[in-house]
Amino acid sequence: PAQIESVTRLRDALIDFTAVSQLRSLNRSLQASLSERDLRLEQQEFLIHEVNHRVQNSLTLVSSFLGLQARQADPASQAQLLEARRRVRAVSMVHSRLYRAEASSTVDLERYFVELIDDLGASVGADWSAQLEHELTPVSVEAGRAVTLGLILTELIINAQKYAYDGKPGPIRIRLSEDGRNLRLAVEDAGKGGHMVGQGFGSMMIGSLVSQLGGQLDYRDGHPGLHAVLKAPIGVEEV
Repeated sequence: PAQIESVTRLRDALIDFTAVSQLRSLNRSLQASLSERDLRLEQQEFLIHEVNHRVQNSLTLVSSFLGLQARQADPASQAQLLEARRRVRAVSMVHSRLYRAEASSTVDLERYFVELIDDLGASVGADWSAQLEHELTPVSVEAGRAVTLGLILTELIINAQKYAYDGKPGPIRIRLSEDGRNLRLAVEDAGKGGHMVGQGFGSMMIGSLVSQLGGQLDYRDGHPGLHAVLKAPIGVEEV
């Protein structure tokens, strides 16, 4: 019996030793895998950082080129170049906000629209800038939808500046609110009214962008002026 007990203890000790050795081997393998994964994550983060940095620089460069070209162009071409510059700036602002937020994939429309409206005001001069008013509530949307909404807002403001007061400065109010699963964006002027979206590039772009959002854009008589009202889902609707 004593010999059997000794053999049993020896067997158990060998089993324990083997188990410990296997655990240590698994631990080393796990640590190596984790180190490799961490290295890959660091490499991915570095590449994403570099891509974001280059994209932001490229957008800024394009915006600068359009501004320089506008200075040397005739009045008609200058207006078109400045409109193109505003569109690039609208995209650049969303990218810049995401780039600073790093881990965030959503954009606060209230803060984004304030920056966008201020930038649009600065691009058209102090007289127009003083006429841009806003009433905005916080609404968070996915980055791609924020870009689309920023472009729509830019086009609607440009449209009001062109037609509401025959090109002269006049009050334009931007309102943003949340209604359940939808958001409501309105650009309101107190001008002559009756000016609707035409058949130009900006108008066609607005129609395409509204369709991308799955939204609806209505034009209403403001008595006086015209109110452009967009209603769209805050998130991407599931089919």
